Amino acid sequence: KTEVSQLDGIGRRMPWTMAAFTVAALSLIGIPPAAGFISKWFIMSGAAQSGQYAVLAVLIASTLLNAAYFLPIVYAAFFRPLRAEDEHHPHGEAPLPMVAALMMTTAATLGLFLFSAPLLQLVRQLVETRL
Repeated sequence: KTEVSQLDGIGRRMPWTMAAFTVAALSLIGIPPAAGFISKWFIMSGAAQSGQYAVLAVLIASTLLNAAYFLPIVYAAFFRPLRAEDEHHPHGEAPLPMVAALMMTTAATLGLFLFSAPLLQLVRQLVETRL
């Protein structure tokens, strides 16, 4: 597929792959429950606290551009009907090893958001020992 319009309904044909894509897209945009939210939150907080408003503006613009690019793909995949020419193709999900790798990275992305406290505590301890 080379155009977003070709992705209409592909979420029903490849649900695991598109679910992984959706979580990755949410993480890049910075929406919970994806790990990208935590990093974006801390970077934006640091920029705001240090008065780096140009950096903050770039981060906000990046977030909006990511949303404008990725959300239409997610919408097309899950909320538009499958294209007529794709209904007769027998291809579905990718091979199991590929889907397993996608699911592991998706689980890590969600897990880092849900269980970020121990990792953040470790980072804080490392920073304090170096100061």
